[in-house]
Amino acid sequence: MIQRFSREYLGQNWTHVTQLHGIGKYAADAYALFCTGKWERVNPTDHMLNYYWEFLRSIRHTL
Repeated sequence: MIQRFSREYLGQNWTHVTQLHGIGKYAADAYALFCTGKWERVNPTDHMLNYYWEFLRSIRHTL
């Protein structure tokens, strides 16, 4: 099963992470925050992601 999902991630022509199996809002927000650098485009609802989002917002002038 894990191999199927890995193949989907590596081999499919997906353009947004939510097109992958099992990816919901939390994972999409985390992907935007940690992987794409598009943190300003998300409004996370998870409290831990909110902490990091607030941190990024506080230092955005230095990024």
